[in-house]
Order: sequence, then structure tokens, then C-alpha cells
Amino acid sequence: MDDAPRPRRRRWPFALGGLVALVLLALGAAQLVLPRVAEARIRDRLGAVGSVRSVHVSAFPAIKLLFGHADSVRVTMDHASVGRITGGSELFSRIGDVGTVDARVDRLTVGPLLLQDARVEKRGSALRATGLFPRGHLADGLVLAAVGVEPAADGFDVVPAVGGDKARVRVFAEAGDIMVAPVVLGLPVTVAPPVFDQPGVRVERLTVRDGGGAVEVGAEARV
Repeated sequence: MDDAPRPRRRRWPFALGGLVALVLLALGAAQLVLPRVAEARIRDRLGAVGSVRSVHVSAFPAIKLLFGHADSVRVTMDHASVGRITGGSELFSRIGDVGTVDARVDRLTVGPLLLQDARVEKRGSALRATGLFPRGHLADGLVLAAVGVEPAADGFDVVPAVGGDKARVRVFAEAGDIMVAPVVLGLPVTVAPPVFDQPGVRVERLTVRDGGGAVEVGAEARV
């Protein structure tokens, strides 16, 4: 009879395989759960400045969300407000950590300006926002019933229905911010702080296109 000891089986390959399976399972669960958690947090932040319809976050691997980064974010809102009084930095907080952003806001208030069908798109470091400025509206208690919108240096002029050319107001980009100021002798006279002043977002240019019933305005920025 052979009493020689039997060789012991190596168990480490089975343990390693189990560990790999466990890691893959955890990553799979994170891929499902973390984007939903991020969506809920974004919805809460945006809810402070408007009414949110939907939020969608995409990130692969999702673990990057734990460090504040995402591949893309899509947002739709009924309305939102951005300004010195209303705040609104939640709309742009950490936008530089997201590769692609697509936001749609039915009614966006920026200081005294009310934009309809506003869209914000980010690709890389380039940020582009557009919206329709109706001929007459009420926003933040200031009536701007415009009879004309004309291109001007670094932005555009709004000619109100009341006061006409003497009450002309200029909307323009300055030092990365958006300003609204009365025009005196052809030049804007700054008497108020910026209506848009968000850390991490530098507005480079404002554009305007008069379409008759409404004016399409745009802003090009870097983050």
C-alpha cells in the first residue's frame, strides 16, 4: 500500500477567480446605480432655480462620477432663473467636469431678460447658449417691451417701446460677464453689477439675429 502523501490542491486560482467576479459585479452595480444618484443630485440643485422635467447622466466607467466627472449630461426644464438676485450658479456649477452638455429650458430668465426656448450646449471647453427674446415681456419686475433690437459693440441694443431711442439699453459681454446698461451718447453707462457672473464660465461674445416677431440671441463662452 502506498502511504505517500497526496499533493495539496492549489486553491488560489479559485480565490482569484472569485475576487475578479466580485469586482466585476460591483462595477456592474455601480454602472447602474451611480448615474441615477448623480441625476437625483443634479435635479435637486436645479430645482432651487427652476422646474426640472428630466435629467440624464452618462459616464463610463461610472466610478468617475465619484470624482465629479461625467461623459454627458442632458437636462430639460420648464423654467429657470439666473442672476444676481436669483442666483442660479447651480446651472453651471462644475460644468467644466462634463464632456458634453445639452440643456433645454422653455423659459430662461437672465437678470431682466426673458428668453424662450433657451438651449445650452457644451462640447469640450466651448459653451454655446441661444434663446428667443420676444418683443414684449415681463421679467424680474422690469418691463422691456422692445420695438427694436440692433447689433452693437460686444452685444446688442434693445430699444424699448416706452422712451424709444432715448431709453436704449445695451446688453454686452465684458470681462467674461454679461452686462445690461443704459446707453448715453452712444456708449453704455454701467450702473449695476453683471446680470450673469458665473465662476468658471467666461462669456466671449454675444450675437443677435432679428427674426421679426422674436429675436434670437446667443452667447459664446469658454469653461
